Amino acid sequence: MENEDVEQLATFMGHTLDVHRKEYRLPDDIFQTAKIAKLLLLMESGDAGKYQGKTLDEINLEEDLMNPEKK
Repeated sequence: MENEDVEQLATFMGHTLDVHRKEYRLPDDIFQTAKIAKLLLLMESGDAGKYQGKTLDEINLEEDLMNPEKK
């Protein structure tokens, strides 16, 4: 989300941007672990090569698992 969008969300929820960042943002280590888990799952299944050139943000494992013909 852009900074302006995060600020609007915080205001909507009735707190300051600082409170939002401290209380509602996932810690970086959890966020990074979730992203790397995608790569590890793809490597384990042997499908990592199908996603060459894509970023981890562009890979949606749930969608791809539900529609394997789109890979």
